[in-house]
Amino acid sequence: MPHGSTRKTRSARLLRWLRRTVTLKELRKRRAERDRVKHEMGEIAKFPKNANAARHGLPGELIVSLTSYPARFKTLHLTIKALLDQRVKPDRVILWIDRHDMRKVPKAVRALEGPAFSILTGQDIRSFNKIVPALIAFPNSFIVVADDDLYYPDNWLQGLVEAYDPGQPTIVYHRGHRLAHSADGSLAPYRAWQHEVTDPESLIPGTGIMPTGVGGVLYPPGSLPPKAVDIGLIRQLSETCDDSWLYFMWRQTTWTAKRVPGEGFRIVDWPQSQQHSLRKFHRGGMKDEHLRALSDYFGTP
Repeated sequence: MPHGSTRKTRSARLLRWLRRTVTLKELRKRRAERDRVKHEMGEIAKFPKNANAARHGLPGELIVSLTSYPARFKTLHLTIKALLDQRVKPDRVILWIDRHDMRKVPKAVRALEGPAFSILTGQDIRSFNKIVPALIAFPNSFIVVADDDLYYPDNWLQGLVEAYDPGQPTIVYHRGHRLAHSADGSLAPYRAWQHEVTDPESLIPGTGIMPTGVGGVLYPPGSLPPKAVDIGLIRQLSETCDDSWLYFMWRQTTWTAKRVPGEGFRIVDWPQSQQHSLRKFHRGGMKDEHLRALSDYFGTP
């Protein structure tokens, strides 16, 4: 057999092996994801398993705040149940819905309304509905933001509450990304950041890590400046990225942030909840555009 033919045969075999390996890895990954979702659905089926959970011990009212929209309504009740069935109870869980979508809220979500859970009218500000209306309505409360498409384990809120230290007040988060800078001092592209950090340094109050709302973030009273609810400026600088906006906001103050101890937050999406996800949208570069706009306006952090 000619030498060139031998190389082609080996290359073909290698390609077939790689395809088979990638396929097996993907199958294992999908199977693991299905098993996780099955487990979490089983936990939700036990609702309410923490009906007698103790109230939090924070020095003020604790509100868990989130928003949603019709594309996510099918699985929304699952997330609400997870937030209501925590080992540590918040004072209220509030769902903010754009007034145009109120009539579309499903019965499974409405059935959960009561003293612990309210559905209130938000504004036409997309993901910012999870934080802006709450800051305006409850300026003296501890506000925890959450996403509408995830499973939150029942020790999720407890971790945030117990990590807060009244003697050294900080913003507390489960999941965050460490900023990276280019040689000229500007922010490096978002993909170059250190994502989902879990090192010991992240447990020390600091300013170099941007918390992400998907994992849950505890904002104590006063940690965000009045400008944080400036909707005009939000639309001008960071219309689709609340994480970046909120990071630049508290960086205008003297506050710091730290991570909840542990291995990190594991994202478990509900099936078919990611078809309209902003996470996919940000991968296309819009996140970097917002970060540049925020840096130009407020200065590079």
